[in-house]
Amino acid sequence: NGKGALIGAVGGAVTLWLVQQYTDVSFLLYAAIGVIGTFVLGYLASFMFPGDVKNTEGLNIHSVK
Repeated sequence: NGKGALIGAVGGAVTLWLVQQYTDVSFLLYAAIGVIGTFVLGYLASFMFPGDVKNTEGLNIHSVK
């Protein structure tokens, strides 16, 4: 959901900054660390802040009447 994506983006940036400042990890790994951090934090935040449940009736081939 939207909240999870926003929290994931900010959390991934903070994670990457912390790794950059306090570890001796090669800069070639920064992209992977940023992507993984963003995904994991966003995924977990989506469970903590569930979105609104919307009616999906008629939106796919199995529910069209």
